[in-house]
Amino acid sequence: MTAKDYPSLWGFGTTKTFKIPVEHLDFKYIEKCSDVKHLEKILCVLRSGEEGYYPELTEFCEKRLSGLAPGSRALRREKPAATAASFTAEEWEKIDGDIK
Repeated sequence: MTAKDYPSLWGFGTTKTFKIPVEHLDFKYIEKCSDVKHLEKILCVLRSGEEGYYPELTEFCEKRLSGLAPGSRALRREKPAATAASFTAEEWEKIDGDIK
């Protein structure tokens, strides 16, 4: 019997979504990790709140990922759809005029 055969007995387990070892959700691991795909998965788990809410660790992971791959899709933030309130009165009049 080895630890590899029974990881739940020897470690903290893995995340549900990506099967990432919980030990990887750590400042030291993220700092040393250079695998962009793995960091993207870690960031996804941190943002989801699946293993808890850690804003400092999430921000640290985002900075590390942006240093390795600034164009990574995982760094994109969703923006809500623009509404009339999102624009100044002049901008909205121009848009409205263009539509009509």
